[in-house]
Amino acid sequence: MLIGEVASSAFILIIAVLTFPLGFLGIVAGLMAIIFGLITPVEFIVPMTLLCTALGYYQWFHLLPRLFRRRDRKEVLEEIFK
Repeated sequence: MLIGEVASSAFILIIAVLTFPLGFLGIVAGLMAIIFGLITPVEFIVPMTLLCTALGYYQWFHLLPRLFRRRDRKEVLEEIFK
């Protein structure tokens, strides 16, 4: 039983790190659901895996590229050499 709990905790920690910060928010929401008795720790694994995967995908492949997308090269060069 203890090995399963440690493995589960390590899995959640790995997901939290890989999807930080959006995935971390999902894990906090899941932990709040456990604290308030809405779900059990076993039921926590599958929804949090899916939620963190979706949030991590959105963060790394949609949100961050949009934030760092280059504008017109001329504008970028003008800002650099002001």
